[in-house]
Amino acid sequence: MSQAEIGAYILALLEQWASKDLKAIPDHPRTLRRIARGPFPASVRHKFVSVEINGEAYLRNERLAEEWVSAKAEHAARVNGGKRRRGCSSATSSAAAEHPAQGQLHARGYPPPEPEPEPEEAHTGRVVLPSAETDPIVAALVQACRQDPGLLDDRLAREFAETAEKLKAANADVSLQELAQMILEFGRWHFEVDFPGHRATIARFRDKWGAFLQYRQEPPQACSRSSAAAQVGGKPPDTEEYRRYVEKVNRETDEFFESVSKK
Repeated sequence: MSQAEIGAYILALLEQWASKDLKAIPDHPRTLRRIARGPFPASVRHKFVSVEINGEAYLRNERLAEEWVSAKAEHAARVNGGKRRRGCSSATSSAAAEHPAQGQLHARGYPPPEPEPEPEEAHTGRVVLPSAETDPIVAALVQACRQDPGLLDDRLAREFAETAEKLKAANADVSLQELAQMILEFGRWHFEVDFPGHRATIARFRDKWGAFLQYRQEPPQACSRSSAAAQVGGKPPDTEEYRRYVEKVNRETDEFFESVSKK
């Protein structure tokens, strides 16, 4: 491989690693050219396999995908191990503090006393968060963000559930089916219009939902069609504002990759 091919290959691997659980990069000519900062060589493309995620074409390096899964499993094991160690240490110290005699017996090798069963009241008042399997709005958010529901950790699952509840409250005048359709439309609008080539994240729903609603009501004058749903997948607006936006995105992308290459 030439120096340019090696550089394009490394940049593509960095982009796939940054996609996290998606473990893939968009198979789109403009996106691939942006990632490689130039032509995307066929020799580099051969090191990726074509995959389809939520109806969209992607490229995936299988070896790097396996490394991501392994690294995530190792991280989860370390986190769970640390919680167990902290829990055991806290339980032992609490028992010794509350019952000095029992703590001394345990230190001498005697088995600890059987824990008392939890009262029924301890199980009341728990909040069960909705999931992609039980809530159509959470399912739409997961699909719009192109996430695998089975790979969401507790923090992300809570963020999706909380964002779903906020969207329901803010859009109480529409049906759940219509709201789910709007969420899917937001995902495509973000990927093709607002931030071309970049999938939406759950944080972008909180930051960009108002702009998206305004876009649906007042589309750019340069576009002949009258709704965001119709404009997604169409020709981008030919306006000075949009050109400045594209130049800014390209400049920030170049600066990011320059900073990465210097490290």
